[in-house]
Order: sequence, then C-alpha cells, then structure tokens
Amino acid sequence: MSCSGSFLCDATGGRPTHQLYDGESKRMAKLVLENVTKQYGVFTAVKDFSLVVSDGEFVSLLGPSGCGKTTLLRSIAGFFPITQGRILSGEKVISDPARNIYLGPDQRNLGMVFQSYAVWPHMSVFDNIAYPLKLRKLSRQDIDTKVGRVLSMLNLETQAQKKPSELSGGQQQRTALGRALVMEPDALLLDEPLSNLDAKLRDRMRFELKEIQRTLNLTIVYVTHDQDEAMAVSDRIVLMNQGQVQQVASPREMFDFPANLFSARFVGQSNVVDGVLEKIDAVSGTAYLIADEDTTVPLQLSERHAGDDTDTDTRKGQPVHAVIRYHNVKIADRADTDTIEGTVIVGTYLGIYTQYEIETVLGRIIVQTDADIRLQEQQQVFLKLRNVHVFPSG
Repeated sequence: MSCSGSFLCDATGGRPTHQLYDGESKRMAKLVLENVTKQYGVFTAVKDFSLVVSDGEFVSLLGPSGCGKTTLLRSIAGFFPITQGRILSGEKVISDPARNIYLGPDQRNLGMVFQSYAVWPHMSVFDNIAYPLKLRKLSRQDIDTKVGRVLSMLNLETQAQKKPSELSGGQQQRTALGRALVMEPDALLLDEPLSNLDAKLRDRMRFELKEIQRTLNLTIVYVTHDQDEAMAVSDRIVLMNQGQVQQVASPREMFDFPANLFSARFVGQSNVVDGVLEKIDAVSGTAYLIADEDTTVPLQLSERHAGDDTDTDTRKGQPVHAVIRYHNVKIADRADTDTIEGTVIVGTYLGIYTQYEIETVLGRIIVQTDADIRLQEQQQVFLKLRNVHVFPSG
C-alpha cells in the first residue's frame, strides 16, 4: 500500500490522528475517513480505509468491479451504516458506530449522482432540479433563483420544461448533476455518472465536469472503473482492490510510479514478465533478469528503481515480476548489449499508433509504435526495455 503527498492516508493499519487541514496547502478538509470498515455478515466489503479529501479537491475511487468503491461512496452518503471507523464532514462526525452516531443521507448535506441518473420521469428538468429545494420548503422565489442559476450553468435553460424522455443522455446526466448542485452541498459524490454515455459524449462530459468543478471549487468523490476517466478528471486517485487501498497518488505519479504489481497492471497497458533477478547495476540503472539457463536479459529500470543499490545482495536470485509499459518497449536499429531479440507475430493498426505482438525469450511482449513504423510478420527485431518496474513475486 502506498500513500502519496501530505494528505492523511493510514498505510500502516494504525488509527490515524484526525486533521482538519492538509499540511502543505492548509486547505480545509471536507471529508475525513478514519479506518472505515464495512461488513456484510462475514464478508468485508471495505477494510480499514483512511483518507482526507480537502476542500475543492477531485478524488476518484478507482478499481475493478466488486472492489468496494461504490459501497464506500454510499457509506459516505449515508445509505449504508459503516461497521467500524469514523466519517467526518468538515468538523462534524456523521458516522461513528463506536459512539452510536449515524446521520441519514438527508442530514449530511452531500450531493449524490447515481449511475442511472435517477431523474423523475414524470417531472420536467426544472422540477427535477427543484425537488430537493421543495423538500426543504424554500420559497418559490428562492427556488426559481437557485434553479435558474443551475440551469444556466449547465446549459439547460432551453430544456427546462422538457421531460427526461425528451432529453439526450448527456442532458439527463446534467439534470441529475443539477439536482445535486442546487442543494449547495458540502461535497459531491458521483457513482460512475458517465458510464451510460457513448464514448464521444463521455469524453466531452469529462471536460465539462472538470470545468464545473474548478469554477465552483467543488469537492468531489468520484467512483469509476475506467482508468482513463480517473486520469482525466482527478487531482488524486485512490486505487482499490478487494476492499483495500492499493495506492493513493496523483494521476501522473500513479502511472509513472506504481506502488505494487496490482497498481502497475491496473493502470496503463503493460507487459508483465517473470524471471529471477541476477543483479542490479546501480550506476547504469540496469537490472539483469535470468530468463532461462542460457539467457540474461537487461532491463533499464524506472527512475524510482534506478540508483537503488540497497540490499542488492539479498535480492540476488529473487523471483520477480517485471512490468514494462507497451510504449516503453523500443525498436532498436541493431543488436546491442541492452537489447533482446524477438520475432514479430502480428501487428494491429490503431490509427495514431500500431501494436505489435513479439515473441521473445521472456515470452510474448506487446510493443506500441508510431503508425509509420511498419514491421512484417516473422521479421526479426531487437527490443530495448525501458522504464521497467520490478516487484517481488510470491
């Protein structure tokens, strides 16, 4: 498990000390989760989860289906009581089973947008957005003012009197977002809100959502299984698997410096090859992997591993997983001391780049090249493996 930056994230399993401000920026903490666990009988959906989300921060919960991210989001919203730990909204404790504190969703002032949008089919766009304000018994004048402001911000003025069935998917999504925003929530919780849109509209809505978030300085916790989506919108990503945090980092750091094998595999497109570590040359930043009895393969290590000669002797002979991003496999002009030989099996043209599957002593490796590089099937090539991440196996 890895936690990046100065935001609270308990990586050791100990109970963290509650802090209201991020140590570097002094931004007020909007949401604080301390050792949150959620169980259903003997099944643990979320285990010992700790995190601080700062004011105006966009945090994504990323992971495969069933990893606990939606359960966690709905626990924050108040739809599920947590089993252990604490959740705070600002300075207010909203969940703490040890003290028998549990505030319902209507008492938390947190906006929620569901994957299905959950807009009322018999209501107009205006009435859908106005619904939570009517429940709070605001005056008609206040409702008109607040809803009008949201309609303008989301470019829905001309759709105000239409029913959801008359709207596009993007307009329905904006209606659901408007209903959450009109409450002026302390934080906005989004559960895969773009997953029902087609690819082009989904890309456009990412930009719109990020623009709205920055304009209004919204605090957002966003659930997605789509790594591209998380990379595009997030200030930080919380990567989860089997109910536990695997890594907390900015999109760039998570991509460039995965904390473990799961992170390296889940974020980005990677080859994973196995071998035994012969040695690490800290000066050149090269690891030598024993692929079979007769072959040792040079791997140019990532910046994080390069220059690290600590405990090198004890790592000799250790079985490892080597992770190489597709784009970090380079085609060399000729054989050299830092290349391995391979045979092109098949190529796939994908527009701006081409992917080739190449048979090597390490097994099949996928290479991503510029589209103007054309290789033939059964052609012999020489590969340089760059920016490689190495993790112990077993």
